[in-house]
Amino acid sequence: QLKALESFVYSRIDGAVFTSFTLKDFWEKNFGLVSLSKAVIPHAVKNIPPFIEKDFSELKEIYYCGSFYRWKGIEVAFYALAKVPELRLKLVGGGEKRRVEELRELAQRLDIIDRIKFLGF
Repeated sequence: QLKALESFVYSRIDGAVFTSFTLKDFWEKNFGLVSLSKAVIPHAVKNIPPFIEKDFSELKEIYYCGSFYRWKGIEVAFYALAKVPELRLKLVGGGEKRRVEELRELAQRLDIIDRIKFLGF
């Protein structure tokens, strides 16, 4: 129902600005508006504070809360988790069934499925 509403709205716009190429590609793939005028302007940060070294040795769990849209970059957390065997990831949220299956398959391939919990909403 949401996709139908989004498709209706997007079919009536003249152009779009995205914060990432991933989001633009997702939008083109799912809404088919390839010929529309588009621009990508990445997020920018001004006045980056100096790096503060912190001790994360006691960190055992990381939580992600939100939707599982591809542009959210949950895969990045999966690849990071694969490099830090003492960490666990808990995902609070969800998405389309197909997307959740994709994430589970990636976790299986990375051999981290036993350290990830899909908690839902």
